[in-house]
Amino acid sequence: MSFAPVRIWLAATALMASLCPATPVTLTIQPGGVINTTYTIGFSSNFPAAASTIGGSIQADVRLTAGTDNKVERFRMTGGRITQSNTDATVNAGFNGAARVITTGVAGVPRTDTTGGAVTVASGIISNVGHFYDMNEGTITIRYTPLFGTMSESITNLALTPESVARVGTSTLTTSTPIASPSSTTWWKRRKITLSHTQDVTQTTVSGAVSYSIRQQGSYSAIGEAVFPGDGFVSWSQTNRGVRPLELTDRDPRTGQPLLVMYAFRAGTGNWQVPVTFLPGTSKVRLQLPTNGLLAPVKWEYWSGNTPVSWMPLTGTPQTGGITPLNASGTLTLTIPAGRRGFIRASVPAP
Repeated sequence: MSFAPVRIWLAATALMASLCPATPVTLTIQPGGVINTTYTIGFSSNFPAAASTIGGSIQADVRLTAGTDNKVERFRMTGGRITQSNTDATVNAGFNGAARVITTGVAGVPRTDTTGGAVTVASGIISNVGHFYDMNEGTITIRYTPLFGTMSESITNLALTPESVARVGTSTLTTSTPIASPSSTTWWKRRKITLSHTQDVTQTTVSGAVSYSIRQQGSYSAIGEAVFPGDGFVSWSQTNRGVRPLELTDRDPRTGQPLLVMYAFRAGTGNWQVPVTFLPGTSKVRLQLPTNGLLAPVKWEYWSGNTPVSWMPLTGTPQTGGITPLNASGTLTLTIPAGRRGFIRASVPAP
């Protein structure tokens, strides 16, 4: 049975994807991060600090500057979980009595609102505007025993009464040189992102009849890796399509097609369609590759039926797993399953 015309789908990765404003990255907090908290109550002097180990991870969207010397120009926290080890600090307030501050299982979610994300590119310092830490796990207990009187206790269950704390201190972002990215891969590059945070901030809090100040000093670092558009891909897109790709899944604003697939086929400045021809009376498809070779590998997949559900790779020489390799050129004819209706999808595999 001959094959009827098939619908072409284009995907920038193995799955269909829409435009993203920046590249997602997960930054894992490194061992050794500690925040020391010193409480001062009433007229007492400072007492030994309670040390809390910081752990967890920060999820963020990161945008780099263009060119080869990429630096972070935008940073927005989108989730994750920051944990703090338990603390138990007892403060002798002299004639005022004594207080005990206990934290148990405190953790929360970092986030950035619509006002945040700015980074000073030259220094890598993140603006604190719009960044928050939403504590929604654990408890904070304050027990106060006056010199003469009955002990009072205040317990805050953060799961029931979350507390949102504005980000304080100084956070600096640095990027590595490209890693694990061969010179032939002009369409992607991998970079390590490091966030270094330090703080020394004092705040005054009132709980019932007790007024106390909290000084938090310490630091931690978080490291992650992400894949960004390669320099060749960025340069082609700006020259031919008038747009700078921030993510491998970005699409051409004019045609809606994935920029990365267009780049692989060396598309120019005008209208462009994937160069596929279905051969009448046969179950074959002809792929016209650039004469000077693909700039990225292209994966071809097929699904027969009314709607695409489960994709199968189109195989045949020189395909391996349905992928036409980098630098392949000329005309390629592939056999497609016989049927009345189907879909073909072209994509650039994610590195």
